[in-house]
Amino acid sequence: MAEKAKHPLKASALALYWTTQNLISIGQTALIRRLPMPVLSPAKKKKSGFFQKMMEQQRAALEEQQRQAKGRNMRNITPKK
Repeated sequence: MAEKAKHPLKASALALYWTTQNLISIGQTALIRRLPMPVLSPAKKKKSGFFQKMMEQQRAALEEQQRQAKGRNMRNITPKK
């Protein structure tokens, strides 16, 4: 059987690719580090969503129930031991 000839260009192509990618990465890092840091401002208050509105309504209803129940005397039905 005849052996297939190994491709000597594969190793050199891989080395060229690796070197090129590293140089590009170094250049990108240098560019990013030169840029000024962005100024962060507080986020604008977003309009409340559906679930937030539902939670607020539920909280208001619970507070109303608790306020109404304050005046009533509730009967204790816990069994005595």
